[in-house]
Amino acid sequence: MSSEPKPYFTVEQYLAFQASCLNGERYEYEDGYLYPLDVAGPIEARLNHAKIAGNLFRHVGNKLEEAKKPCRAYTQNLEVQAGPRYAFPDLIVTCGKEEFVRAHYDIDVLANPLLLGEVLSPSTADYDRGGKFQRYRLLPSFREYLIVHQDRLLIEQHSKQENGDWLMHEHRDPLSPMALGSLPGISLSLADIYNGVEWAN
Repeated sequence: MSSEPKPYFTVEQYLAFQASCLNGERYEYEDGYLYPLDVAGPIEARLNHAKIAGNLFRHVGNKLEEAKKPCRAYTQNLEVQAGPRYAFPDLIVTCGKEEFVRAHYDIDVLANPLLLGEVLSPSTADYDRGGKFQRYRLLPSFREYLIVHQDRLLIEQHSKQENGDWLMHEHRDPLSPMALGSLPGISLSLADIYNGVEWAN
């Protein structure tokens, strides 16, 4: 996501504009401003981001299917509204029937994600870990947040507790399973999530 927003838009103007993007461009929205999803940067960083996001979606989706859970994984093609923020997370998991806050302009804006995942990029890392996470926590259904670093082997797992507090665990061991608290019986391997990723020496 670029740090340079486009000029002021209303929510209605944003949704209409996003629906009119014929080439698949995606923009996040908050407080009247549009933020294009970042396509800049070195090819190696963009490729690693795509690999990690693809691995995350594939392995979570496969685990859900194997466990026969009434849940589904989505990629950046589905949008989430969290307070004033309209965002395209790298991973979305829902369980049960999906609920949408807007059903016009051919934009699917999800209201009830259970788990969200973001692969960090240099230009968005601080916001993804701070302001965006605060926005996501406004969603009553939201229970788990995976922040996946792309410059090193590290996943920050934030889990909502029974008392409403959020607990964070850092995972660095490529072979140690990472159990998903919001999806009992489902665990991931960092080795799978980072498969194919190459870091600069």
